[in-house]
Amino acid sequence: METRLLAYDHATSLSEIAAWGNALIGVVLPDSPQWRVLRIVRFQVLQQSGAYSALLLVEVTQVEPDAMEHIELRAEDIQIIEELTASIDPDRREVGSPSCSSMMNGTVSVSRINWAMSTFGEKEN
Repeated sequence: METRLLAYDHATSLSEIAAWGNALIGVVLPDSPQWRVLRIVRFQVLQQSGAYSALLLVEVTQVEPDAMEHIELRAEDIQIIEELTASIDPDRREVGSPSCSSMMNGTVSVSRINWAMSTFGEKEN
């Protein structure tokens, strides 16, 4: 079991600390993007000068570097994406928009799929 110690300072209420702690579950650590919080193992809350501070010992798991950035697509999916993006007015293409060559290896970044979906959704009929 891998663990990390996280701290929260100058909270105005215990509810603020509870909300912060609950929001950590499933989140990638900001300073360590390769680690995701699984659960809170232990916590300690201190009150000083009308404010609260908290220490949380959290269990973490290592995240695959490309796990959140790429998905596997079937050939049929790639064909549909190519058809959708080909129907978009070339003048409306944005920097970083997908091209057929970026889809040839069977993986496309989620951001590129989101781009295609948002652009296609904006198209006027």
